[in-house]
Amino acid sequence: TLVPFLVSSIIERNQGGKWEQLSTYFLILFFFYCLIDSYVSFGRSKDWLLDASGYVELQAEPDTQVLTNNHTIAYFSGRVENYDVIVRELKAQDVLDVAPGTIVALEMYYEMSLMVEQAPVKASLQLLQQFPSADQPQIAIYRRVN
Repeated sequence: TLVPFLVSSIIERNQGGKWEQLSTYFLILFFFYCLIDSYVSFGRSKDWLLDASGYVELQAEPDTQVLTNNHTIAYFSGRVENYDVIVRELKAQDVLDVAPGTIVALEMYYEMSLMVEQAPVKASLQLLQQFPSADQPQIAIYRRVN
């Protein structure tokens, strides 16, 4: 919130002075840095999250439960009632406790990858789809089986 005041102060102090051109270059460089930093911080498009949400919405029948550890999928799939209280790190027991037929959409960071490889969990899940691709899955969508 102080950036506009700082920029205004720099411009006012250097108007007509010998530092005017240098301060202009500094401000251009600063805003270019901010542009690059925002791209690095927020990264590339995550359209695959919306694709995964759409897939969950299509796969789930009206009475099918959805279990997920991702807020975007919970919200945009329209299938999770309390989407704002999603637990990011699900336990194996969370997956084993849901009813057969439940769609389980997991953001596949390291701990979730380990969890789905545990024998009881692996035996209870059927892989339906991976996003953005099977080579580099960020989201894996499963159906809970018996």
